[in-house]
Amino acid sequence: GSGAVAYDKSGWGNNGNLEGATDLPTWTTSNCLTSSPCLSFDGTDDYVNAGSYGNSFDVTYTAWEKGTSTNTENIASVGFYDSFDLNAGGSTQLFFHSCYNGDTEITVNSNININDGGWHFVALGYQSGVSNNLIADIDGQTSIKTITGGPYRNTGYTYISNDQCNGQFNPFNGTLENIRIYNRLLSSSQIQAIYNAKQ
Repeated sequence: GSGAVAYDKSGWGNNGNLEGATDLPTWTTSNCLTSSPCLSFDGTDDYVNAGSYGNSFDVTYTAWEKGTSTNTENIASVGFYDSFDLNAGGSTQLFFHSCYNGDTEITVNSNININDGGWHFVALGYQSGVSNNLIADIDGQTSIKTITGGPYRNTGYTYISNDQCNGQFNPFNGTLENIRIYNRLLSSSQIQAIYNAKQ
């Protein structure tokens, strides 16, 4: 990558604009997971805006992340005010966060330290109206939960390093690579295959 656009390699054309109040995310080739440039975020105001998500209630995020912060920070989100977010918080946690019908936050704990400055794989998927409808994964360790209530509405924008739930803004501080956003819930085996592909 280079310049002010993060191009979608899936073929669907969902390119993202690099944005920020005072500066933009920066492309770097230093200590990336692969030979491709990766995106570095300062944790202050920079993010990627990938445009409209559409009307799907379902979503799966996968990404490789590298950071050292213990703050709750957004990796990716879809929706505006009614959002569904993948957040990293503390040292060993992922958060599912939805603003639909009041705030809903579900913590997925792991014994893996994801803020140690190394590369870690994180994934989170949700499907409306079924059991076993929340899948989370950290470095190949999968957790499956059932969420009742909802549905969780995902209309609106698609962001990386930006959480627009009730106007919040929790930008990511670190480096992200190979970010994928699907409009469906991937199975645990599909998520595992994405993880294994980068090992």
